[in-house]
Amino acid sequence: MFLLGRCAAAVAHEVNNPLSAVTANISHVNSSLDSAALVRHSLKEALDDAMTGAVQVSRIVMAFRALARSDPHLGRPVDEVVRYAEILTSHPIRASAAVRVQLHGGTDGPVPRLAGDSGLLLQALVNLLLHSADHMPPGVPAPEVAVAVHANAVPVTLTVTSTGPASGVDPEGPDPTEPSVWMAQQLLAEIAGTLTIADAEGGCVYTLTAPEYGAPPLEPPAPPPDLGRASVLVIDDNELVATSLKRMLASDFDVQVASNGMDALQCLSRAPLPDVVLCDLMMPGLTGEQLFSRVSEDLRRRFIFLTGGFTVGSTRRFLREHDVPCLEKPFERSALLAHIQRVVATAPSAIR
Repeated sequence: MFLLGRCAAAVAHEVNNPLSAVTANISHVNSSLDSAALVRHSLKEALDDAMTGAVQVSRIVMAFRALARSDPHLGRPVDEVVRYAEILTSHPIRASAAVRVQLHGGTDGPVPRLAGDSGLLLQALVNLLLHSADHMPPGVPAPEVAVAVHANAVPVTLTVTSTGPASGVDPEGPDPTEPSVWMAQQLLAEIAGTLTIADAEGGCVYTLTAPEYGAPPLEPPAPPPDLGRASVLVIDDNELVATSLKRMLASDFDVQVASNGMDALQCLSRAPLPDVVLCDLMMPGLTGEQLFSRVSEDLRRRFIFLTGGFTVGSTRRFLREHDVPCLEKPFERSALLAHIQRVVATAPSAIR
């Protein structure tokens, strides 16, 4: 809880900056639209800046969400975990040291991917980064905390290098007097990983290992052929989300909206059937999972689930068992379009 509390405070601080940019630019657009002097270029710049701020908020939320829950996803790239850790800790660390991150980047082959729960690796890494910042002695020239992903290392290997003193790891086992390091060791042990420590010139090096996922990475899908104007049914009990999705997709698709699972069931019981079904998972009354179980196999292949991020274990098992694509809100338009195009290209469809 202490770790979550520290990160929550840091995240609140980091969210405020891009969120301020979003609100300021949207306010500018609204006021300009109300005035007679409409400057198109200025509005385009304001909307671009608002989108940049919104994307930053989205990444911060995803990082915090990854920290606060277990992650059953196998094969998550380790670079993604390190980026999340940087987002969550950069503000508290900057008060005492510079932060330097060296990602794998795929320059020496595919980015290593994790076989275990990447959420536990993220928690261990955050603990060590905050511990390094907390133990940075005053007066150290050029204080720094560096994280590096090691290329071509098996198992997956990360190092946290600090100009502060080594502490917290006993050759006989974890030292309970250093709770952050002790907790990092326990978290890594849960995924068959390890934590070791070594003195380095002017500081120390923590080395983290975790099992690598052995399956080959998925190849990016080929661009689908042009299959005509598809129809999309959006199902979401949040009116703002549903309206925004309709607005986002209306230029490329014929879009219909249902505000709950029962209304959606009626839409899916009569022709013409939609080519794609965008369905929120967590809805009052008939949930997305329950709706899915009540439609035909033909329609199930047209589903793309949307989620705000919180899913219970039974829902995660449902998604794995049925292999249904699922997007976490908020998502970028390009990601949503890619999912829709894949469904249109592969599922039985009225437009073919």
